[in-house]
Amino acid sequence: MTATTRAGALLLMTAAFTGGWAAVPSAQRLDIRQATVEFIRKHVDTETATSKQSASNDAAWNKLRTVARGDKVQVDAMNGAEVKGRLQSVADDAITVTTDSGDVRVLRGDVSRVRVPNLGKRIAIGMAGAFAGLLSPTLICPSCENEGHSTAKPRLVLTGLGSLLFLAPQTATIYKVPK
Repeated sequence: MTATTRAGALLLMTAAFTGGWAAVPSAQRLDIRQATVEFIRKHVDTETATSKQSASNDAAWNKLRTVARGDKVQVDAMNGAEVKGRLQSVADDAITVTTDSGDVRVLRGDVSRVRVPNLGKRIAIGMAGAFAGLLSPTLICPSCENEGHSTAKPRLVLTGLGSLLFLAPQTATIYKVPK
């Protein structure tokens, strides 16, 4: 709130309590009206944006209910804390995760995002690694086979190493706080 708006609000309150609206100069009355209109416009825009965010946030939160009880989840809190465990329950106001140390209840307002393991991503990355390992001897030395050198062993080793990328954990975000 600017100083002019504060002063206008003070004049408006003073005029309302003392009944001396006529004593307030017309230029300041205009500022008060303008400040009131601006305040209402900003307030209504904020409420509209909040209600739209709330509806999209509710839809995103309801996606959590599709996760089966006992499935692995990772909950990231707003303060940077991370809770890993198995889903116990999802309520309108919180998510409960069973960890090694017991059940942890994270309030909805504290949840930044929720992730679940994604097997499809892991398979795709493992296959890409294997394919890269299979092609790399040919790309590194395309004329080696023409010179009598076999690339079968390097292909086998690099394909195996590339496929180990499958072991890297991959997750999919199923809930994220809308911005």
